[in-house]
Amino acid sequence: MDRNRIKMFACGLFAAATLTILTAAPAAAQSEIVLHAKNASAVNGDWQWVGDVTAAGSARMWNPDRGAPKLGTALAYPYDYFELTFNAEAGRAYRLWVRGKADYNAWTNDSIHVQFSGSVNASGGASYRIGTTDSASVSLEACSGCGVSGWGWEDNGYGGQGTLVYFDTTGPQTLRIQRREDGVSIDQVVLSASTYLSSSPGANKNDTTILSELIESTTVTATVQSEPAPATSSGSATEIVIPVAAAASVRGNWQIVGDSTAAGGGRVWNPDGGAGKLSYPYANPSDYFEVSFNAEAGRAYRLWIRGQAESDYFGNDSVFVQFSGSVNDYGSYAYRIGSTDATIVSVEQGRGYGLGGWGWSDNGWDSMGPLVYFATTGPQTMRVQRREDGISIDQIVLSASNYLFSAPGAAKYDTTILSASGETTTSEPAPAPAPEPEPTSEPAPAPEPAPQPTGSGPRLRVMHWNVGHGRGTDGVYDIERQATWMARQDPDVVILNEVEKYTSWGNEDQPARFQSMLQSKTGRTWYKHFIQEYGQWSSNGKGHLILSTYRFDSTGYTTITQSSGLNGAGAAGQASITVNGRTVNLIVTHLDPYDRDMRLTQARDVINWASGHAENRILTGDMNAWPDQTSILEYNKWYNDSWTTATNDGTATGISGISPFGATKSGRIDYIFYSKYAPNLVVLDSKTPDTRDSSGNMPSDHRPVVTTFEVR
Repeated sequence: MDRNRIKMFACGLFAAATLTILTAAPAAAQSEIVLHAKNASAVNGDWQWVGDVTAAGSARMWNPDRGAPKLGTALAYPYDYFELTFNAEAGRAYRLWVRGKADYNAWTNDSIHVQFSGSVNASGGASYRIGTTDSASVSLEACSGCGVSGWGWEDNGYGGQGTLVYFDTTGPQTLRIQRREDGVSIDQVVLSASTYLSSSPGANKNDTTILSELIESTTVTATVQSEPAPATSSGSATEIVIPVAAAASVRGNWQIVGDSTAAGGGRVWNPDGGAGKLSYPYANPSDYFEVSFNAEAGRAYRLWIRGQAESDYFGNDSVFVQFSGSVNDYGSYAYRIGSTDATIVSVEQGRGYGLGGWGWSDNGWDSMGPLVYFATTGPQTMRVQRREDGISIDQIVLSASNYLFSAPGAAKYDTTILSASGETTTSEPAPAPAPEPEPTSEPAPAPEPAPQPTGSGPRLRVMHWNVGHGRGTDGVYDIERQATWMARQDPDVVILNEVEKYTSWGNEDQPARFQSMLQSKTGRTWYKHFIQEYGQWSSNGKGHLILSTYRFDSTGYTTITQSSGLNGAGAAGQASITVNGRTVNLIVTHLDPYDRDMRLTQARDVINWASGHAENRILTGDMNAWPDQTSILEYNKWYNDSWTTATNDGTATGISGISPFGATKSGRIDYIFYSKYAPNLVVLDSKTPDTRDSSGNMPSDHRPVVTTFEVR
């Protein structure tokens, strides 16, 4: 916020007012700032929350060790970062301290880049700014050869104390931590102008210091010059106008593009990839953008968005909107970031209204939507998630006065551009609907893409198999022979259905035994993730098993619509690995064997859940459906069937005399899909191995599918 906006904000209150603001400490406002990393407002790329009883708030932010090289300078548009928000005072000298720990206590896993939204140096020049390659580097190892051990505090110096940090304005600030080296965890960040200005909050090694987070709601008296204030102003808490392209931090498929018809000559855009509509938002999405603003506690705000849908199509016109501190009119949490609750804005105002170019709409449908309130006065974050792709947005308004009961502009073919003062300007009217205009101004810079390696990448051989509880077609229970067949395919990943854990089928821990047998038979280390199929995740029973020679970066699971044909079972699982520096999310499920309509519902459940996991995605399972059935056609909207790809390329190998080609049981019902938008996966070949013995018996009533990918 610039000084003029602060002045207008203050003037819009009272000559001498009492207000609630976010402060660093009750006794000395904004002199001591203590942030817990678990409360990050934005988490992107490889950073993730991890439970840890030794960390502040029992959680830390972790960037897993993938052996990535050290980044000598920060990135202006990074993929890997998390952010924290706070208030600071202009002109104060702050010492930056970070508590972190390095994976394996390795000095190559111990450093980060730190940037701020409004930081300056002692001379008032911009320094360590977000959006630049300038940063304060923090290395946990205090000096060359000093070593690291467990948790430790360090500032932005090396072999001595670092440069102090200043801010050019009093008020809300954003702190961004980027990866410099991977394998580092962070739990606390301190900006101290007094207590820790000259000494660390704790030890440099094996530290156990947990500081209370100092961002408390405190009543202070603010005395300002008495002067009349206009009814509305851009920085006031009654009228909030956000030109999105200039303010948004974009992630996933969202991008900033130039557009002369948009506010400030730019818009944020989520290109139409044919993705299905999401029923609910994600607590930790990969596809969103964020903007920040100030709001007043207790005020009723009307939310308006100006957007346009590609091809004026109603399937490209809606988003989920969430906030960091929103509440309903009873004061209860509502539409909160980090939850699956959101308010929905559709550019089309109601059924049959239609679309035409730019249009304003609130969060209602056929009528005005619910008002938005905030729990505290001060900085807020708004997150806009994809609900449907193919939508563009250029302006967002939160109005407590001017537009509380009427829109800022038209619902179709709108030309209204709201200025920073809240005044309206109008561009040349668009006479009729027209194709999306080509950018006529230089596009705003997009996030920097990950570097693409040259040449061919390593192979990733993925095997999927329904092992049928461990019983073969001869009626004999023998998972040893199944493991032997797995090892013969020389896989890197094995994904299984109908795996049993201490049930009547062998009464043993099949997941642990499969892992052990593969390690013995291949001489490689294997990692496992078992997903119990009834949603009782830690219990014994039937389920899915993901086995990988790559260490898991993350694992997850979810329930899907319960299957009557599988006695109420319904689950999907996920495990993330890194191959050639690329994230690969492995997803497994099992659909109903009898009911086509249920399979279609379950497939949509899985597609919706899987879309919340980053590319590159590989989705496997016993789908109990031939390729022409509706559930498989639904998968085909977003995923490629690797067997079909290999068949078209002439690299598919089936079994002589078995029809149809590639049949895994009585037909082709087991699949290895990969996302149509996976940027780094190329199918090299696919096969259905012949597992029959000399008597014609198979170790399972299903045949496996094995696909080899190149990971570029």
